[in-house]
Amino acid sequence: RNQSCSISSLGAPTGSGRWYAEFYLANNAYCPYIGVVGINRSVHNFEGYYNNAGWAGIQLGHSSNSANSRRKPFNGGATVGGTGAPPAWNGSGQIISFELDTDNGTLRCYVDGIWYYTATDLPRIGGLTTNQNCPDYLHFVVFRTNDGASPAGSDWGEAWANFGQNPTFTGNKTKGTYTDASGHGLFYYKPPAGCKALCTRNLPEPAVPVPNKAFIAKTYSGTSTNRKVTIGFQPDLIWLKPTNKVDFWIHWNSVSGPGAALYGNGTNAEWTSSSNSHHIKGFDRDGWTLGGGWNNVNDTSYDYISYNWKAGGNKDYFNYNDVGYRTKSLFKANTGIDIGRTDRSTILGCSIGTKYGLSIIRFTGTAGNIDLTHGLGAEPWFILIKRASSAGNSWAVYHKYVGSGKQLLLNSDNGVSNDANGFNAQPDTDVVHLGSGASMATNQSGTNMMYAWSQIEGFSRFAFYYGNGSGDGPFLYCGFRPAMVIVKRADATSGKWVLWDTTRNPDSKGDLEMNLDASDKEYSSSGNEISISATGFKITSSNARTNASGGYYIFCAWAECPTKYATSIR
Repeated sequence: RNQSCSISSLGAPTGSGRWYAEFYLANNAYCPYIGVVGINRSVHNFEGYYNNAGWAGIQLGHSSNSANSRRKPFNGGATVGGTGAPPAWNGSGQIISFELDTDNGTLRCYVDGIWYYTATDLPRIGGLTTNQNCPDYLHFVVFRTNDGASPAGSDWGEAWANFGQNPTFTGNKTKGTYTDASGHGLFYYKPPAGCKALCTRNLPEPAVPVPNKAFIAKTYSGTSTNRKVTIGFQPDLIWLKPTNKVDFWIHWNSVSGPGAALYGNGTNAEWTSSSNSHHIKGFDRDGWTLGGGWNNVNDTSYDYISYNWKAGGNKDYFNYNDVGYRTKSLFKANTGIDIGRTDRSTILGCSIGTKYGLSIIRFTGTAGNIDLTHGLGAEPWFILIKRASSAGNSWAVYHKYVGSGKQLLLNSDNGVSNDANGFNAQPDTDVVHLGSGASMATNQSGTNMMYAWSQIEGFSRFAFYYGNGSGDGPFLYCGFRPAMVIVKRADATSGKWVLWDTTRNPDSKGDLEMNLDASDKEYSSSGNEISISATGFKITSSNARTNASGGYYIFCAWAECPTKYATSIR
């Protein structure tokens, strides 16, 4: 097909070792472009953008001439021909194979078992440049641009992939007999020592093998009386909303305690009630208990959805990985994290869970530049901050792929704008850098709440994509089957915070939508759907909320099951 691409359904995470794949190519006049593509790059890396950064590989020379062969590094344009160029395309059958080293950021390219080229600038953990030092998923890719033929696409050759599962290349070659280093798969050529077949058995063991012990979406029906909501673990952060009633999103967290609630799509101050029936009565070992006096959270006439995260527990004022400490000095002595530095904001309480990548911090703002300790030991990729002590301030949002110096609000559908006083620098593994919060309220005087998430392989994903304006929209690889997906347009154009989950959408089709920035009821949006799979999700509509042509979107997702084990769930 003209101007098309295919990528491997599994991605190799950076830092996951060495991988091997081979492709049989034959027929027609032109060899397709073939190699490896990064997912943390624009989806425009391939198809008509064959010379752009974001993929590495080779193309065999057309017109039986190796002077037309291409060698493509990840971050630069291709070298055409010259000394050491790959051989010419013969159209009668050649095998291109790859050795992908995700630890060192290299891709070795072979033709018929002979090495011709190595790209040395692929993403890796600890890379020497900003483009290289970037966690990513690397997929094997075959793509075609416009061949100018009539009919269009008729000059392009065909490709058959073998990741170990197709040793005859669909009957085109005699079956190979070589396995990978673990005895998995069958290959035509012997994989280089230590290389693995791209299969779920070889994927890294997930950090959170059972995600629903740390995140779960749970529905319940109101009773107007005290009731227990069982989720299987003690939560530290809860978002909930009625699904069949227009009303606010309500947030509770274990640091502020069960008697204090924040309005998730409002500018209200933190709400407390003297009546025990109007709020969560307690964070229980296996869920939480509700009073029956507030129809926003528990009324017999309505149904509700809750989203529940585990952080670091709530055994005391300062909590870290399920251990509580009464004082900041004890916290520092046992964790090595200084949350009492006088040159930073005053932290009033915290619940930090490094395994699940969530830090909940209650702090006193200064209305000046500060560095706020988050304690995750990894860079936060998604941050929400709200002034709790006074009304009138919105929810400030930081997303890795919006960056610092920008304004993005959770309770608004506004587009992204410049704001030097909100998040004034990219957060690091120790602190979140905050400005005065004069516009976007990140550091207002008074009491503030912060939720900060780091990305955990196989459990959470914070990334971006560009829309294509088609019902055959982008596929977003997560490394897990999502339990919840949030999408927001993140250029200058306004757009809703759109949310789907697999609790309300138990099949692969996600069409029951909610909006985090609005009090609307749940609604079925047949024109704004996603399709959820064992590896991520796909945009399946051309609706501008999630897929305007050229529109820039960010997303957040949490796992139902890691891809390594996803077939055991559905």
